[in-house]
Amino acid sequence: MNEQQRRSFMVILMTYMRYKSLTACPPPLFNANDDMYFLILLQNFRQYLISRRRPPILYNFSIRSRILDNADGDKFIVNDVYAVVIQRPYEFWILTGESTTSFQNIVIDVSQNLNLHGKEITSVQNRILLTLIWLRQYPTYTLLSMSFGIRFLGHENDANAYHRIGPIGPGDALDFPPQCYILADSIYPNGYPLVTPFKSVEIIRQTRAEKRFRRKFNILHRNRRVYVEHVIKEIKTFKVIGSLFRHPRWKLSSIFELCAGLAKRRADLLSGELA
Repeated sequence: MNEQQRRSFMVILMTYMRYKSLTACPPPLFNANDDMYFLILLQNFRQYLISRRRPPILYNFSIRSRILDNADGDKFIVNDVYAVVIQRPYEFWILTGESTTSFQNIVIDVSQNLNLHGKEITSVQNRILLTLIWLRQYPTYTLLSMSFGIRFLGHENDANAYHRIGPIGPGDALDFPPQCYILADSIYPNGYPLVTPFKSVEIIRQTRAEKRFRRKFNILHRNRRVYVEHVIKEIKTFKVIGSLFRHPRWKLSSIFELCAGLAKRRADLLSGELA
């Protein structure tokens, strides 16, 4: 065994003794041949490095999954709230503002204009009842989910709405300027005109140079999106935009443009550009 092998042997031996309790590697077999002994330790050390390079079990979990065991819980059991509430007409009136008869008229009108597709989780009566309770009582989504036994999409609802609005791009039904892009988070599909950040699983198995490039891209992407989110926050300080819109839909664009201009003026005042 030459000097270089001896130095490598000492490093590998110390590392092996330090971490042998953390790995599944068996202790090296004794052999009178020093070179064979060195090769066995080298093989064990390589197995240890491979095990250390594996990503942690929780590296791609959400923060609630790291804090809470079984954060999502069991699957929701759909509750037929309509069948229970319809038996108590007065409470039905308090919750919805509709009598049982007028509610049935709403169900008939909606059913005639409702395009059902796929497997429906709950009945039309429960869906309308949920909507009326939400509008009249304004409970939280969590309370509605526990009452009706359904799950709300939350921020994923934006991605589903994006799929329904049709193609976006130059010359498409929803015209979009060429050479322009929309910054979106990773819940959206990564395709023109959307640009989404790289996910952790798309970075961890790449080469060192590619990891550096993708992480830098995510930083730039995040910085620009944070700027946009701050602008949205300034616009939502106007309650007409930040709360439930109670005016005719055709007024929304003009009201939004007015609030955006006032938000820009407020930002200029705070920065001292306006005297």
